This record gives sequence, C-alpha cells and structure tokens, in this order.
Amino acid sequence: MTVNGARASGDTASGVGIATWSRTLTLNTGVNAITVVATDGSPSQNTTTTTLSITLSIPTSATASTYHVFPQFADGRAADGSYYRTTLMVANPSSTTTANCTFRLYGLTPNLQSTYTFNFLGSGWTVLPFTSNGILKSGYATLQCSATVEAQLLYSFYSAAGAKMSEATVFSSPPAGTVQVLGDNRGGSQIAIAIANDSDASRTYTIAAYDSAGSLVPGGSTTRALPARTNLAAFVRDLVSLPTDYFGQVIVTSGSGTASMIGIRFTGIAFTTIPAVNRSALGATASTYHVFPQFADGRAGDGTYYRTTVMIVNSSSTSGTCTLRLYGLTVNGGSTFNYATFPAGSWTITTSISSMQDLRSGYAALQCGMPVEAQLLYSFYTASGTKISEATVFSSPPGGSVQVLADNRDASSLAIAIANDSDQVTSYTITAYNSSGIPVGSVTQPIAGRSNLARFLSNLISLPPNHYGPVLVTSSGGSASIIGIRFTGGVFTTIPEAIR
Repeated sequence: MTVNGARASGDTASGVGIATWSRTLTLNTGVNAITVVATDGSPSQNTTTTTLSITLSIPTSATASTYHVFPQFADGRAADGSYYRTTLMVANPSSTTTANCTFRLYGLTPNLQSTYTFNFLGSGWTVLPFTSNGILKSGYATLQCSATVEAQLLYSFYSAAGAKMSEATVFSSPPAGTVQVLGDNRGGSQIAIAIANDSDASRTYTIAAYDSAGSLVPGGSTTRALPARTNLAAFVRDLVSLPTDYFGQVIVTSGSGTASMIGIRFTGIAFTTIPAVNRSALGATASTYHVFPQFADGRAGDGTYYRTTVMIVNSSSTSGTCTLRLYGLTVNGGSTFNYATFPAGSWTITTSISSMQDLRSGYAALQCGMPVEAQLLYSFYTASGTKISEATVFSSPPGGSVQVLADNRDASSLAIAIANDSDQVTSYTITAYNSSGIPVGSVTQPIAGRSNLARFLSNLISLPPNHYGPVLVTSSGGSASIIGIRFTGGVFTTIPEAIR
C-alpha cells in the first residue's frame, strides 16, 4: 500500500486477513490530493487506486494586522482629581514567528516618552498599563509590527480616590476614505467620536449625522481640518446639531485621504466604544455568520438587570435578510428573530430583545445572506434603572485554539464565555499561564452541542493573587468561540479572543 507514492506502515495481509495500515501526512492550506494505491500479491501485481481530496482551512483572525491605529489615547488627571489610564494589550498569534513592534503616541507623552519598542517571540504578549500623574492629555496611537499581531487598548476611568468608574476595550480602526459609527443617544446617552489623521499631510473631513430614516438631520453636517499626525475627539452634539434622542449613522469622509475613527458612547460616567465600519470597501470583520459566546437578559435577585442590544450594519453592496438565534435562553418567549431585507448600507439598532424575566444567559448566532458588521452591547443597570456599566461585544469566530489575555490586577477578575456552536458534545481544555509563560492551572470542561459555558476563571482554575497572562482554550475534536469579560466591581468590559 502506498500513499502519495510512499509505503504505508502495517500494509500487508494474507488470505482473507485485513491490514490496518497508516501513513502520516502534512497537509497544506487549501486542497490536498491524496492518492492511495493497493497492490495484491499475485504475479501480475494488480493494483487498485483511490484518490481523495481534502481541503484544509485554518481559521485566521480578521483583526490581526501588522499595523494598528487607535484614534484616541488618554492619560492623566483632570482638575477634579479623577483620572484616565490606558493599557496596551498585544498578542502574537503565531507560535513560530517573532513580531518586532513599535508603539508610537501622537499628541501626548506620558512619562515624557512617546515611542516604545517590543519584541514578541512566538505566542508572546504584553499587558502594559500607561500611567502618569500629569495633567490630562489625549492624542492617538499606532502600533507597527514586522508580523501580524492582535492589539487593543483598555480605557480606564478612576475617581480621585482611585475607584474604577468605567472601562472600555478599544479595537484598532483601519483607515478608509469613508467610515461610520452607529450613534444612539437614547436613554440619556451621548455619542462621541475620535478621528485620527495618520498621515503626513493636512486633511479635511466631512462629518454628517443621519437619522433613523437615512436622512441628513437639519444642521447635521460640518467639516474639520486636521493637521498631519493629529486627532479630533468631541461629542457629536458639539460638532453638529442633533435632535433629542438621536439615533442613526455618523459618517466621516475624506475627499483626498483616509480617516481612522472610533465612537465612544457615554451614559453618565459609564462608557463603551462603538467600532467604525468601513464604507469604502468591505471590512475584514464583515461576515455572513457571527457567533456571540454570551447573551444575557433579565433581572437578578437584587433587582439589578441586564439588557443586550443588537447592532447590525450591512456594509456590503448587496441586500439580504438576517436571522438571530438564541441558544440556552428565550426572550419574551422567542429564540429566533428574523430581520427583513437589509438594503446595501442599511443598519439596525435592536433594543427590543430584552425583558424583565429572571436573569437568563446563553449564546447567540447571527446568520445573514450577505456580509455584515455586527456587535452586541451588554448593559447593566441598578434596580432603579441607572446604568452602571456597558460593554461592546464583537463576534468571536470559531477556532481550534483560541486565547484571551487575563489581567486580575487592580482588584479585577476575568470571566470567560465559551460557545460550542456545533451539534456534538465537545470537551475543551482551559489553561491559564502566568506572566512568565508557565501554566498555573488547567481544567477540561465538556460542553453540550449548541450551548455555552460562562464562569469566572478563578472558579475553574486556582489562580495566584494578581494573576495576569494568557488563557488558552483548546479542543482536539472541534472549535470554540470565546470572549473574556473583565469585572472590577460592577464595572466590566469585554476582552476579545485571539485565534492561535
């Protein structure tokens, strides 16, 4: 017996015997042709040939890149003593390739330094807080690497006494000629935007706010010139006129260059980031299928409650429909929610998939007939209806080996949600590593098909105090979609997965 021309082991049998043969092959990404030839023992050596075709598709991250732009970076203390701190989180998804990186700040110099260099070996990472006691300053940041890496910022806001009041995870914002964010000022919220001109020439940007019907709001357009290597950060209401309880699209265009943009939604002191959508071309994160490993709805025993908002943008050039399915819970008696046809460029902010039932959780999957950008907003309220915290949740593509970065310092605690978006029971191995890359604990958890697991990491694995490091989730026979949720008291933010 030969496989692709090479002899297999254990390939001989006599009479009516059966040979149990094998040969190990290394598959390449894409189509692999495998030719098996069996030869009998007769003088004529008759042969039988079978050809197999195996297509290998290795999941890759849509957000990993060699260049990241963060349109807003804040550091320092305000006049009332409250202060902002920004943390850089970088993970090298490759186990073999070294990534040499340079992180640059524009418009501010915390601790009198604006350039930082890193050398990330295979699977290397960092969780680096920037902190100073200087006067509050802001600007933007870039990360340039020799190989693709995952990178995010954490914005953290503290009271003068040092209590964390809010925190948000910030994804990088790829530059494009036309970008948009969804703005939702209902419920006492206000949308702000940050625009970075990451070029060596001055650029003029048009900022336009459109209502829920797709019409430009009266007085809803303005232009702003940004010098080279600078940014603009402002509430949209301070740039253009907005009606009460505005919700719709905020679109930024540059006739001769590109913009990197992010939205920041404030509700009192609670804030979260709203990612920009590329309207010039289909973005890397647009997909026909999105998995959200955690979906929560309802009221806890103390009266506090969670609401989840669904945000979808059809950034493609074609129209189509979408279906959102909930697994492990129902909301108002339903688990399947159908969206009518989305014309190209249309969007929705769905707040109606919420109730005051006893608190329930599960996971969600969104299937569309065209590529869309999609996120969830997790919102947490006191019993009297005051929003305590809010976090934006990106979809989590499935992978056989995925990780999140944990940082339990500063009285924080990481929770993880794992979704098994398949029809089979799958066992997952969860391993936590310390800052030196040494495993501190591991556990294996079976998860039934079409269900999820959501736990604090410390309830799964015994962790040392102030643990920080990678948390790796692997499965030998399936794939996982995961997300991290970092809690500091009632304040939380999401930590995205990195596909390994």
